[in-house]
Amino acid sequence: MLYGYIFLAFGLATLHISLQQGSVAWFWLWPTLSFLLLFLGSLFGGSRLTGKRPDGSLPLLRIALFFPYISVSYGLWWLLAKFGPKPDFHQLSEKIWIGRRLFPEEYPEEITCVIDLTSEYPASLPKRPIRYINLPILDAGVPPEDKLLETIAKLDDKDVLYIHCALGRGRTSLFASILLLEKGWASTPEEAFQQVKQKRPSVRLNRGQQRYLDRFFASRYPKG
Repeated sequence: MLYGYIFLAFGLATLHISLQQGSVAWFWLWPTLSFLLLFLGSLFGGSRLTGKRPDGSLPLLRIALFFPYISVSYGLWWLLAKFGPKPDFHQLSEKIWIGRRLFPEEYPEEITCVIDLTSEYPASLPKRPIRYINLPILDAGVPPEDKLLETIAKLDDKDVLYIHCALGRGRTSLFASILLLEKGWASTPEEAFQQVKQKRPSVRLNRGQQRYLDRFFASRYPKG
């Protein structure tokens, strides 16, 4: 929810600027609308707010609407991807890799299926045939449980998976932890997350994601 309040703060700040600007006020209403919609999306689980399609593309009208957010977010991702530690991905198991969103040339050759958890960026895929599955989740958010289970049902045990969000921390660790539980490779949410963190120390769950993981486990694996 912290990100939701950040979106709200940006929205209110740009609204305040627009009220002070007179003839150019309309320009500042653009980021105001963008960030306030993202705030509402964070409140009500608007994972498909950006309209990301199953093939990983974004509608041009949604790009235009959310450009104030997408441009800043993409800029930060690009800087970290270009100048951060490399390679910024880790092998969780024989057939599961996790990390940040990669440039096409960065993908390990072993990968045969990409699980993309971003809602704010178009797909970034290697220039070779590869399976692609998109589960759009707002930054720092959680997915609808039915969409999560649909995504897991699409996975093929023969594939070598690469699971990513933007920086490979919150959304990635949430999905990877749930996948470990579903495969029976972990018996509690804490054990699942610690397995992920052991392989990729930079991962973290915010309070909303931690509650989601705990509720998912309790509903799927009730005691007794």
